[in-house]
Amino acid sequence: MSEQHPDKKAYDTMLGRMKAALEQSETLHDLTHYIDHAREKAVELEELSREEAERIGDYLRRDIEDAAHYLNETGKELADWFQFDLTQIEDNFFSLFSNMVDNTRESLQQFAQQAQEATVWYTGETMGAGTLRCQQCGEILHFAQTACIPPCPNCQATTFDKQWEE
Repeated sequence: MSEQHPDKKAYDTMLGRMKAALEQSETLHDLTHYIDHAREKAVELEELSREEAERIGDYLRRDIEDAAHYLNETGKELADWFQFDLTQIEDNFFSLFSNMVDNTRESLQQFAQQAQEATVWYTGETMGAGTLRCQQCGEILHFAQTACIPPCPNCQATTFDKQWEE
């Protein structure tokens, strides 16, 4: 899982742009506003094609909605959502992600309600740090930083659920 995937940099860059837009905004917008801003900037700067920017934006929305759902459902902290020692997570990524989640938590509550149905992560998608569980065999995959989701190392299945701490 330490391989460099081409979407990793784009994911981290778009997350950073979302955070910057949030910090510069005088009014709180919904998550879509910040994702659209990051997508448009990536396309404008020719860092990504429109299709690539849409895909990365979808990954960001999925991860942030899942974190918001976890926070709302469990009352726990964001660190619990990551499920492992925060010293393993790159400081910059955790700062970007936690600020995005913390600053938009109010608007994310609406998204969290919509995200109550099971969200599925697929092999080949990019995700932020966290833990996934193979839907086929239950194998646990830990990601300490943004990474491309590989097939299950145990059974080669390609669908996963977000694993939350019980």
